[in-house]
Amino acid sequence: MSRSLVFQLGPLSLPFPWLLFVLFALAGAALLAYLLRRQPQLRRRTLDVGSNALLAYLAGWKLSPLVTAFQTVVRSPLALLYLPGGATGILVGLAAGALALTVGILRTNRPARLRAGLALSLWSAVVMLGAGGSWLLLPTVAPLAPGSAASAPIGNRVGDRAPLFTLAGLEDREATFPPRSARGSGVTVLNFWATWCPPCRSELPEIASFAGSLASGSWGPSPRAPIRLYAINLTSSESGEGRLAPPAMAARIRAFLRTMGAQELIPHVLLDVDGAVQRAYGITAVPTTIVIAEGRIVAVHPGVVTASWLRQATRE
Repeated sequence: MSRSLVFQLGPLSLPFPWLLFVLFALAGAALLAYLLRRQPQLRRRTLDVGSNALLAYLAGWKLSPLVTAFQTVVRSPLALLYLPGGATGILVGLAAGALALTVGILRTNRPARLRAGLALSLWSAVVMLGAGGSWLLLPTVAPLAPGSAASAPIGNRVGDRAPLFTLAGLEDREATFPPRSARGSGVTVLNFWATWCPPCRSELPEIASFAGSLASGSWGPSPRAPIRLYAINLTSSESGEGRLAPPAMAARIRAFLRTMGAQELIPHVLLDVDGAVQRAYGITAVPTTIVIAEGRIVAVHPGVVTASWLRQATRE
């Protein structure tokens, strides 16, 4: 099952888990401030320790790509600004937050230590149970039932049938979705990107790594359920690209991918010269990744993804 992972506000993508986390962190802080309103010193100390623990969690989560995507970060340190932490990041963040919380409580003067610990435990419970519980209650997309894709409307939302398209690729051949030889079968990943987009540049090594694992056979493809990857360049938005002849346009994007160390992607890149596919899939933010199973959209992820996210999203 798949949940909607982001709240889209124009070009701004806000992950639901983060919105829930911030909401319940603020709610927990407000509750503590009210309960400790007659103990100003304890209230101040408790809020200070709790805030430091939250900052430690955020720092651990944000820095976790140093573990999960080390090569990408070494190649481009600015990728830390864009790469998500994922499940590993949550665990790293929780460990950092717990350590900061423990140190903060131990450094509290002994008479107030127990009360501060209980208050902070209450705050942690509000954040974890509130955010985690709300996340579990978010709408889910049920597994595909036989024939369900055929009855779904064509659209760009999770559960819709994916719009059809035919685009030219970098290797002088067209690609059609769904492939005529495998209509409705397997999993297809569409990654919408552009050369002018800094988050896309940070993401390209991860997409290329996933493409390499498909080519080597180290991830997933089977004769009955192949995994296809299309990296759709928003060519209509590229500065000057729309005025280039197709061969020159392809040559420039091919050279860009080699410069970025993402040459594994070249066989997978398609050129959306007139923006028709971008409009059909409602792409308003780049990068955006869409996962399609049996012709039906099962996940839409505006923002940067990692190779591990792609492997998880295409797991059968």
